[in-house]
Amino acid sequence: MALMPYNFRNYHRMKLFKEEHLKDLLAVEQGPCISVYMPTHRSHPENQQDHIKFKNLIKDLEKSLSEKYTNAEVSELMEPFHELDSR
Repeated sequence: MALMPYNFRNYHRMKLFKEEHLKDLLAVEQGPCISVYMPTHRSHPENQQDHIKFKNLIKDLEKSLSEKYTNAEVSELMEPFHELDSR
C-alpha cells in the first residue's frame, strides 16, 4: 500500500509573523493591544483540553486587565474573546 501525501488544504495555518507586522503593531499609539497565542491539538482526545485551556487563559487575561482598567473597559476589551469562546 502506497502512502498518500498529507492533505493540508483543509487546515488553516497561522501565518508567519514577519518584521513588517511588528512595525505595524509598534506604530499603534493607542492601547491596549491584546494578542493571545495558545498552542492547540489537532487530534482527539488531546484537543478536548483546548477549550478549557482557552477559557482559563481568558480568565487570567481578564484578571490582569482588571488591575489597570475599569470593569466597563475590561468588558469591552474582552468582548471579542468571549465571542470566540461561545463558538
